[in-house]
Amino acid sequence: MRRLFITLLVTGVIGLFSFTNPQRAALLSLFEDAGVIKLIKLDFVDDDLIKEPISLTLFKNHLIIPDYSNSNKFLTVVDLKDKTIHHQISKGIGSKHFLSPRSIRKDYTNNSLFVFDDLLRKIVFYDLEDSKLKLKKVRKKVYKKKEDLPGQVVRIDSSRILFDGIFKGRDEKYKIRDLDSGVSSYFGKHSDFEGSEALVSGECFMAMQGTIAVRPDCKMTVCASVFGTSVDFIDLGKELVKVNRKEFNVPEVKFLSPKYRKRFPVRPFRLAKGALKGFLDVKVTQNHVYLLFSGNEVIPCGTNLNETCKKNRKKAVLLQFDWHGKPLKKWKFKRDIKRFAINPGTNYIYVMENDNTLLEGMIE
Repeated sequence: MRRLFITLLVTGVIGLFSFTNPQRAALLSLFEDAGVIKLIKLDFVDDDLIKEPISLTLFKNHLIIPDYSNSNKFLTVVDLKDKTIHHQISKGIGSKHFLSPRSIRKDYTNNSLFVFDDLLRKIVFYDLEDSKLKLKKVRKKVYKKKEDLPGQVVRIDSSRILFDGIFKGRDEKYKIRDLDSGVSSYFGKHSDFEGSEALVSGECFMAMQGTIAVRPDCKMTVCASVFGTSVDFIDLGKELVKVNRKEFNVPEVKFLSPKYRKRFPVRPFRLAKGALKGFLDVKVTQNHVYLLFSGNEVIPCGTNLNETCKKNRKKAVLLQFDWHGKPLKKWKFKRDIKRFAINPGTNYIYVMENDNTLLEGMIE
């Protein structure tokens, strides 16, 4: 799954950073300016410790960081109290190993952590004791390989999980699957992409993608687009799932080939000039949704995959919504942030810079 995302997007998006866009300013104007978050470095964490992080999760006073570097241990556990660092969970073939692990997430239904592996189609649940992950449960074959191409996965109760993704023969954006009964239900639509060539659902999903989080009471979920600026606030507390979409910008796409891929209907494309890099990360509390927003344009910069456009590039900002989708506050950073985690009890924020340095600060 990770490889497919990279293949499709690298095909069209050579550079991910560039010029400012009036739409970025328009979105930020909806929020009250709450100032700059002052950050200090976690000195006990070596600068070169983490190579390819994909997420940052705070759990029981530990920062949990999946790392796609060449290290055999894919997980870094940073103990904020004892100031120690542990590397855990092996990659490879075996019942306790992973092949293609995704972001590690909180499971609020039993106060644990879980990791989804899209190649092995399994979810593994862990607890954390003495800074070490303890295996609790494994759920295998959480989706049908030939029918689903999942993006993000969250657990919404003791037996059900929520996907966004591409579902064969379906136009919906989201799927809820009951792991006990095997019954699935679908809901929600993809963005309309008005004014451009008609996109099938799989192309809509690939053009926007998403970052997702579930509220601690598991009655609400939020899914924000990584490209463009669209946020779905999903009410799971009723018999009929309700999606409250806030759509600020939908990117244009340019097709590179008319040929569809065989398994799922997606033509190779690139995002056109003017498309925005959207929400880099999301974290939630019972009362608020926090989104790390880029808003820089996504434009091709050349044929060199390592080349990036940096002229007039702006640093990401932290945006706060309520669960009804109302914009509330925005905070700026003096540093270039790509991941974050929040402690709702203390208002401490932990962030990761683009160079993978770990820092902490306070949201005021």
